[in-house]
Amino acid sequence: MTLELEIEALHLELNEWSKNSYVAQIWWRDDDLHKPTAALDFLLKASSTLPFKPLLAVIPSLTSKDLCSILTGSGLAVGVHGFRHVNHEGNHEKKSEFGPSRRLQDQIDDVKNARQALYELLGESVFDCFVPPWNRLNNSLIPHLPILGLSSLSTFGGRKSKQPCPGLLQINTHVDIIDWKSKRAFIGGESMAAQISNHLTQIRSKFSSKPEPLGLLSHHLQMKKEDWLEFQTVCFALENHPAAYLTNPHELFL
Repeated sequence: MTLELEIEALHLELNEWSKNSYVAQIWWRDDDLHKPTAALDFLLKASSTLPFKPLLAVIPSLTSKDLCSILTGSGLAVGVHGFRHVNHEGNHEKKSEFGPSRRLQDQIDDVKNARQALYELLGESVFDCFVPPWNRLNNSLIPHLPILGLSSLSTFGGRKSKQPCPGLLQINTHVDIIDWKSKRAFIGGESMAAQISNHLTQIRSKFSSKPEPLGLLSHHLQMKKEDWLEFQTVCFALENHPAAYLTNPHELFL
């Protein structure tokens, strides 16, 4: 279908939410930020026109001073995106910086150093949210995150629990707008709208009193300038429906 038809279908799904007096919370996370690029400029320009802002997952050990100059005082929220964004798993295993192949103490040390480094660089912009690279982490590490000063965790897919351990809130993403398997590029506005609609249908089918917020996941380094126009179109379509609420990180994580 065309983007216009997919948006119509998305609005039809949101109409079902309205019939039940439901409101869908939708938020946005962007990963792999570490330096200024033209791709970052495109993201920042797009976000400046939208009613919600992304949580920027920043790689602490790679963060440049030039990036700090851009983000400091911007009001944009920053999450801790691992430490070095390095894979420690074997060639035939799924990539992870904090996976089962590493000593737990080494992982704990990296998380501690990552949070400290990011605070030293970006101060008040940092939210105590841990975003593991490749959205994977060793379950044994999770109980240590609150002890290390982190109050939230964000990965990909439906969460098993709002609080995976005491003192830790989990808020995930669900719609990845990058096609990693073939093009490694934006999936297009049509697919983005369709995936959002499908996820909203799934949420509605098992609705609870406080459903999980629906998270959009972008990787600005894989996006072109024109891609953001379609991204904006879908987001504006959501904004224009009373059953969708585009939510800022400050409302979810603080």
